[in-house]
Amino acid sequence: MKKLLLLIMAYFTANVFTFAGFTNVINSETTITASAPGNWGEVIENLKDDDVQTKYTCFFHSEEGVYIQYELTSATTLYKYSLSSSNDSPGRDGKTWFFLGSNDEIDWNILDERINEFFPGRFYTNEYVLRGNNTAYKYYRLFFTEIIGSDQLSFSEWKLFTENDSKVAPATLKLTGTAVAESTDGIVLGWKGGYYELYTSLKSGTYSFEGDDILTGGTITTDNDAAVPYRIRVDYRTLPAEISVRMIEMVDLWTPWNKYTIDELYYAGNSVFKADNLLCSTEDWGDDRYRVRIFFEGDILETFGGWSSSSGHLTITHNSDWGTVDGINEWSLHISNRYKNTNLPFNIEVNFDPSSIYINTVTDYIPPTVPTSLSIQGTAIAESQGTPLPMKQDGVVFELYTALSSGTYSFEGDDDIGENTITVNGNNVPYRIRVNYATNPATITLQEIEIAYIWIAWSQDILAELVYQGNSVFKAEDIICDTREWSGEDSNDREDRHRVRIQFDNDVLETYAPKGDVNFALIGNGVWGPENDFNYSVNAKYKNTGIPFNIVVTLAASGDYMYSVEDYKTGIKIPQQTYATVYPTVFSDNLNIVVQKAGFSAEVLSISGQTVLSGSTNSEELTFSGMNMAKGIYLVKIMQDGRIISTSRVIKLQ
Repeated sequence: MKKLLLLIMAYFTANVFTFAGFTNVINSETTITASAPGNWGEVIENLKDDDVQTKYTCFFHSEEGVYIQYELTSATTLYKYSLSSSNDSPGRDGKTWFFLGSNDEIDWNILDERINEFFPGRFYTNEYVLRGNNTAYKYYRLFFTEIIGSDQLSFSEWKLFTENDSKVAPATLKLTGTAVAESTDGIVLGWKGGYYELYTSLKSGTYSFEGDDILTGGTITTDNDAAVPYRIRVDYRTLPAEISVRMIEMVDLWTPWNKYTIDELYYAGNSVFKADNLLCSTEDWGDDRYRVRIFFEGDILETFGGWSSSSGHLTITHNSDWGTVDGINEWSLHISNRYKNTNLPFNIEVNFDPSSIYINTVTDYIPPTVPTSLSIQGTAIAESQGTPLPMKQDGVVFELYTALSSGTYSFEGDDDIGENTITVNGNNVPYRIRVNYATNPATITLQEIEIAYIWIAWSQDILAELVYQGNSVFKAEDIICDTREWSGEDSNDREDRHRVRIQFDNDVLETYAPKGDVNFALIGNGVWGPENDFNYSVNAKYKNTGIPFNIVVTLAASGDYMYSVEDYKTGIKIPQQTYATVYPTVFSDNLNIVVQKAGFSAEVLSISGQTVLSGSTNSEELTFSGMNMAKGIYLVKIMQDGRIISTSRVIKLQ
């Protein structure tokens, strides 16, 4: 009996497993390798053990990528492959990869390329069909170039399948016929890894498919021959391919917290659905999360969310509010703080682009009454000299930072605003002028800028005033960053963080700092907290080096508002090609040297001229570390291209 049991076990471990038309070719004789070793016992062999509870995990470096590879016992033609997510964080899932085949491990052919892939749940299996593939390979490799968002890659299973009747999925598929409403030449369906899919409008008529002679078409009948949105899907993950042509009865925006329907989306053509002039009230929504729901004929509901708060990429999720259902996690889209409880209207566009990823986009709602451009002119505009100054548009708001004098001003681009008069106590006083079309008629606001300044949140001190220079530019000059002073007299911290503040008349204060990808963003006026704790930092070139610098804030109508730093210009002009920086000038352990052009050498000399240290580099930076030198005064001599480009005096404390 024991011998019989062993024979049965040997059969199942040495042979392949067959499922309804497909055969998994991975077995005990298949060799699997990887370019990166598994971590903590989570080895590469776990990908072939047919158990999603085990996994392979490795460190991932985007510069190098990671590949995993199967060597089969003989060359085999594959129809599809599958990957299963592990129990790890979604950030460790693969996002972008190539699937390659080879017969000598030298010449590799790309059989499949996946970009912005996503696994909607843990232990979830995605299948990928190889279109047009009829070549047998002995070696198959997955080369990952990007993961969702971590420093480790993790999967639980990787399987390879042949098709028992040697069928091949078509390389392209096109929808044609009289029922196709949006193109007389037909529309190409988008390939989604294992199936073709298209969101389009159909009218009464016939349709068929070009690219696969086995597929059959059909007939569509709509009321009054009107074009109606449909989803057409041809799924090659099963054979014969499954054709689904489903009418879309409604698409809406839904919040899971309050189970609140925000609005319906109308079909705008070209696979796009839209909803206009929306408002986000968390009292109605419950919070800032929402999802996209599609109601198909036959009482079929599908729900889409986004895999992270910053992503507009749509991913399938379950139809319930929270938790994991049928192996799929809950995913939601998030409205940005720009629209959250701000009364600022917005549009939502859902694009089921057949040639790309599906994406959700939020934009400002621009009423038809808003002009396409707006300029200001008149005798009160001190900087225009009679020429209209264009204003910067941000949604329904136009604004301009400029100097005003007593006189009149008017707007070009909107005849309804008319001419206005302003009286200013003095000439060339900086103002912010705003025209807000969120109201009807538009609201005009003139705010005098009493002071703009650099503010240190840690010590809550004003570092320097930003003086108006003209042309929407403010500047603070000759700043020295001493982190002890910036931190406050009673603090042991070494603080270089700072923000920009603008004090308007009528006690209006605004604070600005970098936030995400935005260089100059409005934040809260508090010291710390989620809405306040954003800061600029001082570059190492100026931090505790004694080198003076300027801070420039540019609020021009063209381009983005910007904070920048520049060298403080003294009367001495230093040629750019020979410029070098040595810091800190008073040091204990490390001494840093930075030059403009790569490749230089440096010597540290005692006052008597004796060389104490020397070094060279092929880059722009050189650091002397752990210097065992007596305290005192030293000279740093920097050489490049056979000549001395700089000498600096430094002081060793201990």
